[in-house]
Amino acid sequence: ANPGPKVFTPLGELYLPATGLVDPAVEKDRLTKELTKVQKDLEQTRRKLGDTNMLAKAPPAKVEEWRALEVSLAAKEISLKEALDKLG
Repeated sequence: ANPGPKVFTPLGELYLPATGLVDPAVEKDRLTKELTKVQKDLEQTRRKLGDTNMLAKAPPAKVEEWRALEVSLAAKEISLKEALDKLG
């Protein structure tokens, strides 16, 4: 976990609390935009994977790339939703 920004002083490192530095409204807006993009990419990837013609024409390496991308995007979607839930 990131303890927040730190400052070096003659007495050692001084950590500044990270809480309160991020405007929740700005962060919520950023996460919402990112979630929308992830959901759009996930939908496009799932459409490709659900298209038998496209799967038949695509090289096996490309199909594997799409499958890996789907897993990655689905995980990202979950973590973004959790982050938004924490913000309230």
